[in-house]
Amino acid sequence: MNCWRQAEEQAHQKSKSKVEDENAKIGMRGECQFPVRLGPQNSRQERRDLRSQDNSGNPASKARIRRMQRQARRKQMIKGAETATVVVTNPTHFAVALKFELTMAAPVVVAKGLDLLAAQIREIAVDRGIPIMENRELARALYKSVEVGDSIPAALYHAVAEILVLVFRAQEEVKRRDAQRRAANNPIGNARPN
Repeated sequence: MNCWRQAEEQAHQKSKSKVEDENAKIGMRGECQFPVRLGPQNSRQERRDLRSQDNSGNPASKARIRRMQRQARRKQMIKGAETATVVVTNPTHFAVALKFELTMAAPVVVAKGLDLLAAQIREIAVDRGIPIMENRELARALYKSVEVGDSIPAALYHAVAEILVLVFRAQEEVKRRDAQRRAANNPIGNARPN
């Protein structure tokens, strides 16, 4: 048993000397032993707050965040333009992609752009076979008054309805002509029984 007691006392002495060394490092003085901070030591929360203050006030960080948000919105608009029913344009500056289905209460703006983004929207429309209608006043009004994802305002229903009627009639005409061409090229369908 003496061996165990002796080992305990040695371990206690070692831990006591470690505590005294630590106390000396952080500045414990006297009998009361109040901790005195010798350097800039912050809690995790304080460090986190300092980092967020640095990022929120740093102009480069703000610019980077804005750039990333802009890129995300642009990607979302490009995806939206791919699902459009029609693109209303001012020939050079504005493009607004509208989506309308018969189950919808009103057409929805899925993408809108100015200058370069407008050119990208027109390019997507050409690639996807989406009709492009030129109406300067309507394109400007839609661009200025409606955000992406919102329905068009009631004041513009009539003008948009006229464009959608033209688009749907043109699509029906194309379908009818395709059906006629297929029927004319199909020798079995043209054969008349005697």
